[in-house]
Amino acid sequence: ASAGGDTSIAGKETTIFEFGNEGEIVRSMSQKPLEDVEQILMVLDPRSSPFHDWPTGGLREEIQEKVVVFVLMPSLTSSPECLLCVEIGLLGLSGHLKAPYKDVRAIRVDDYLEHGHAILKAMMEKNKTVYPAEEVDAMLGFLAQDTALGFRDQDGEVTETWSRFASVKETYAWAHHLVGQGWEMGEFEEAMETMKDVLSKAD
Repeated sequence: ASAGGDTSIAGKETTIFEFGNEGEIVRSMSQKPLEDVEQILMVLDPRSSPFHDWPTGGLREEIQEKVVVFVLMPSLTSSPECLLCVEIGLLGLSGHLKAPYKDVRAIRVDDYLEHGHAILKAMMEKNKTVYPAEEVDAMLGFLAQDTALGFRDQDGEVTETWSRFASVKETYAWAHHLVGQGWEMGEFEEAMETMKDVLSKAD
């Protein structure tokens, strides 16, 4: 994207970072040095981003504070295409949420792939944390406890509930795929709690 045209969102000079189809970093809107932009929107698709490094890593605190992270979340209503690699995606939430970002938001992945930057613009202008709000329960469905996934005793009574996230985490073939790259098991849980908190702020 060029630096020409309107490069502002909600009245602020804005640059957008996301990954392209081949894993390359794509920068849109303002091309000014990060020191000169007012807000940095970072679109995180956790299905692919665990395997790439963001240009925002290791930034000085004054630049880090400009970053708004938009996490593309799967939901129980997502299309089969948007659930591709969801196992890695659920664990991959921790990959770039380790940095102390103060503003983390969530977008249902299906909607972002259809509407793209128009959603970022609307969310920033209206100061929304989650889009679409009516899909919050479906997005939480991957993180929340579900009795259907629990353990039962001999009488069929549920003795322990699990989430879809926990089922993936405890399937070590998935977890070890990322642990082998230096991630720690505890980071998966921390990221899950972060996203549960984000999704609870939908309005």
